Amino acid sequence: MIKKIFLLFQFGFLFLKANYIPSAEVPPTIPREFRAAWVAHVFNIDWPSSQKLSSEEQKQELIHLLDEAKRLKLNAIIFQVRSSADALYKSPYEPWTSWLSGKMGKTPDYDPLKFCIKQAHLRGIEVHAWFNPFRALASLKIKPSPDHISQTSPSLILPFRKVLWMDVSQEEAKQRVIQVVIDVLRRYDVDGIHLDDYFYPYPRVNKEGKVLDSFPDEESYQKYKQSGGKLSRSAWRRFHVNSMVETLYLWVKKIKPSARFGISPFGVWRPRVPEGVKARLDAYQHISADSKLWLEKGWCDYMSPQLYWSKSSPDQNFTTLFRWWSSLNKERPIWPGIASSRILSQEDPTRSAEEILQQIQSIRNLSPSWKGAIHWSMSPLLENRDGIADKLKTSVYTSCALVPPMTWLPSRPPQAPKKMKIKKQGDELILYLPIVKRLRKWVLQVRYQDKKWETLDIFTEKQKFIKLSKSPEFIALTPVNAYGIQGDPIVLESTKTSSAK
Repeated sequence: MIKKIFLLFQFGFLFLKANYIPSAEVPPTIPREFRAAWVAHVFNIDWPSSQKLSSEEQKQELIHLLDEAKRLKLNAIIFQVRSSADALYKSPYEPWTSWLSGKMGKTPDYDPLKFCIKQAHLRGIEVHAWFNPFRALASLKIKPSPDHISQTSPSLILPFRKVLWMDVSQEEAKQRVIQVVIDVLRRYDVDGIHLDDYFYPYPRVNKEGKVLDSFPDEESYQKYKQSGGKLSRSAWRRFHVNSMVETLYLWVKKIKPSARFGISPFGVWRPRVPEGVKARLDAYQHISADSKLWLEKGWCDYMSPQLYWSKSSPDQNFTTLFRWWSSLNKERPIWPGIASSRILSQEDPTRSAEEILQQIQSIRNLSPSWKGAIHWSMSPLLENRDGIADKLKTSVYTSCALVPPMTWLPSRPPQAPKKMKIKKQGDELILYLPIVKRLRKWVLQVRYQDKKWETLDIFTEKQKFIKLSKSPEFIALTPVNAYGIQGDPIVLESTKTSSAK
């Protein structure tokens, strides 16, 4: 009894009528898995659903989306902030996107990225800002604003199949991408930076693998050749893409080392790699994306190859491809893109929700240290297509999970909490969260009488208190830093439990 009184005094617990004291009980390991979904604004794929919505309707729609993500126990969204040299946030460099209002450059009365970050973090969900690097205009039907890059720097722009693209080989184009990413990283509290696979546009390719329409950068390539350049056109393009990826990764780690840098390339690096894989598109040759090199060099914190095929596909088999990608760098997670959008779709009418559940389970079995996947996209989850949302919740996403830690980067764990206030208010138990150094998230675990421990919820460091509707037998609160590294938990037990021992 004397020992318990000493602990009570040492840890500074207040509101003793709540009947909780420090405990030596050890909570179970916190589950780890990256559970994310892409949220695209281009063509109003996911959000906002229409360019005719008012700002308040847009906000409510986004809140509903995030509430559903929380209900499904997702822990991250990949939020598209730049689809075509435009911005879904207040940018000093690029105009407001047309997908918000139907008119490029029209200023909304709020900042969607700032709003999204605040609302997502209130729900314990990470926000990874998703950039399309070199697409300049997704459709020629869109009227560019006077400050769009196609108007201010037309020498950087090349038309290709009714879409405008930046010429990747020009230094000014690469610097623009780096500039806008750095700007967001410095001004917004994002948890990650994410690039999609549009470095060079996809060409049309026939059954024999022959390109039918080449990207029109012949003039830039000839200038390079005339200056003494020896690389082939494809290798020359890869050089520029590789240099941009490496430079951008270094900048991200310099400005905000804890921000995760992810890339989502085409799911097949090259045809016949690994053996048996068939594909018309050679991403390495045709769009100059050497994603294998980026992963091997460690120029990303995670990679999300778009493995949109099924486990039964004979030419692009999900399991075969995932196993190959995972073999390239054991220190970096492969969190593949999985095609929830293909469930009962015109493209794949036989695809069922069960296929997605099986893929998630395959990832867990094949990569137990780096579990995780990204759903393409949020819309089929919101629609609950073929019951996918219900099935995720009741089968594979039954409890909360932390994003796996970035163990390859140096970081100090958060300070162990020493004080916590706890109060009983009516039928509710209120935990007032302590202030600790290097904190990014809290993980709450509880155990009720005669039941197993459960990971109840995950909160950001801005959460001031937590309410519980009933009093558990044990409460564990674990601090986590921005790199995903855990500190020592603080564990409480009910005095009723203690007295019964």
